[in-house]
Amino acid sequence: MNDVQLLAARMEKLEKKNRQLQFTLCVVTVVVAAGIGGVACAVPSSPHKVVEAQGFILKDANGKRMGGMAVDAEGESSFVLNDSEGRPRVSMSLSTTGEPVFVLNDSEGRPRLRMSLSATGDPVFALHDSEEKKRLGMSVADKGLAGFALSDPEGRPRLSMLVNANGVAGFALNDSEKKPRLGMSVTDKGLVSFALSDPEGRPRLSMLVNAKGFPGFLSVSGKGLPVNQLKK
Repeated sequence: MNDVQLLAARMEKLEKKNRQLQFTLCVVTVVVAAGIGGVACAVPSSPHKVVEAQGFILKDANGKRMGGMAVDAEGESSFVLNDSEGRPRVSMSLSTTGEPVFVLNDSEGRPRLRMSLSATGDPVFALHDSEEKKRLGMSVADKGLAGFALSDPEGRPRLSMLVNANGVAGFALNDSEKKPRLGMSVTDKGLVSFALSDPEGRPRLSMLVNAKGFPGFLSVSGKGLPVNQLKK
């Protein structure tokens, strides 16, 4: 069950409790009116400035549920907004471990955009397709690693780019088995490298140019032994 479905379930439980409370209040009102001969209850002259509750339900003029706020039994708070068809389109939640999550859904209620912060404060951004598979992801770790990834229709990462805390920039292409087949990188010292790997993800051919402009070439056998090597 995804985040949106969990939020919808919480709101359904909240609305059920609300209906039960309304029925209870109606019964109490009838009993009190019958017992005291219809004497009206006193109403405070000034409104309350603080409202305390475990949840709120938002409805339009026709009584259709358009959203709400709730806190579940575990202490996770959430907020959701529905469209005119009753489908959740916007949701926000805060876990008990302090992880905030923001989700936007399409017209079918499927999550398509998700933003969150991990418990350590790392931001994460993701875009999903109509099958709810993540196709694009971006993140920045607390150690300074920034990454970007594109995935295929099965949700398998196929292209990734990153820059680490030391300033090394890298680019990689993976096959359908998630094995790295092509990689490129540039270090903060000016070393440029290019590598091709076999179906097992083992580097077989490497080319590089160091900071002084000297090129290098290396091919490796399946056993990891150098076959050809050229340096200058």
